[in-house]
Amino acid sequence: MSISKKRKVSRKGLITKLDTIFSKYIRLYHYNAEAGYVECVTCKTKKLSIKDIHNGHFMSRRYYPTRWDENNCKPQCASCNTYNQGRQYLFSLHLGAELSYEVYKKSRIRKTYSNEELEALVDYYKQALDLLVSVKFKGVIP
Repeated sequence: MSISKKRKVSRKGLITKLDTIFSKYIRLYHYNAEAGYVECVTCKTKKLSIKDIHNGHFMSRRYYPTRWDENNCKPQCASCNTYNQGRQYLFSLHLGAELSYEVYKKSRIRKTYSNEELEALVDYYKQALDLLVSVKFKGVIP
């Protein structure tokens, strides 16, 4: 019998994994389970499934200090997020002047995440997502 080694995930793989888990967490967190929809923060379009909405970023994902910041991320429809470059002005109105400025300042800090930090964020958001699904949705994702 051979002992199998756990394959080390690349940095790119960790970032992709974290993006996927975090996006799902944001979209489910903002899903209105009672009404059965999630609303775009910029145009107020209502979508019945989280598959029909994006995890929009006020400050671009290229800024790592805010890429996985819950204050920077809210649900957006594909039209607003992709085809209208995130409608940053309307997004900022949703956040409010003070929070928008805080997120902006945070995005400008130089930050490089280590693989260990990325793994810790993956673990944290996996647990948060599991808890959210079990409590808010009774195990069934819309």
